[in-house]
Amino acid sequence: MQELSMVALSGCIWIQAFVVTMDTNSFTYPQIILIWGNFVAFYMINLILSAIPSLQMYTIMFHLCGQPSYWITMALTVVVGMGPVMAFRYLRNMYRPSAINMLQQIEQSNGSIQTSGSMESSLESVRTNLTDLVTDSRRNRDSNYQPLLADSTESER
Repeated sequence: MQELSMVALSGCIWIQAFVVTMDTNSFTYPQIILIWGNFVAFYMINLILSAIPSLQMYTIMFHLCGQPSYWITMALTVVVGMGPVMAFRYLRNMYRPSAINMLQQIEQSNGSIQTSGSMESSLESVRTNLTDLVTDSRRNRDSNYQPLLADSTESER
């Protein structure tokens, strides 16, 4: 039973690291160290605790890390755990894209940001889409909505 709980905990650590990695738009050295250093710290702490005979975790991590089925389970856990996250992000970007998503799509479709006359037409379509997006978000406000500084001149207090 302790092996099963350690596999579940390990799976959670792996999925958390991959989700945080996907949410990161640009990497810096501290981010890489903190995200992936989490793996190192998790396994080092558990291996140290597994080496202490008086603890209930004695030899559990040594036993798990030596089994190929543990590593296959971790890979499958990441694939199955990341599936819904990837599907949600894809569907959200397709049907309710944010302003950043729209700008990224324009940049990807043109190869790079243009400096020619066709940029005005791209910017005009983005402006229209962003206006629609802002208008939709204003209609869908809940009672706890607090306007940003840009909205504060239009809001009533």
